[in-house]
Amino acid sequence: MAVIELDNSTFAKKVLEHRGNAVVYFYAEWCSDCKRASPFMDAIAAKEKGVHFFKLDAQKFQGIADKFGVEYYPTIVFFRSGKALGGHISEPQAQRDIEEWLAVRLSASQE
Repeated sequence: MAVIELDNSTFAKKVLEHRGNAVVYFYAEWCSDCKRASPFMDAIAAKEKGVHFFKLDAQKFQGIADKFGVEYYPTIVFFRSGKALGGHISEPQAQRDIEEWLAVRLSASQE
């Protein structure tokens, strides 16, 4: 599954109204860490089943980013049935960091 780009008009429908697991990757176009992490997100989205992956330009849609506590780029937030769970991950250094973070959230969602 691909990482789908969101905007103000699609965020609520695709994430907040979604009745399953979703991951939102908040980024900024100018951010070098975001450019490095973007392929990690693509790779994880391609192999992870049961999770919808999205990305949102936090600079363009700062109101949404602020609502979910985004202070650094990139920041990744896990949502279950439209609710953001605590413990987002910011500025991951490797794909494995994201995979481990996601595994913890997915195992908690099955409890």
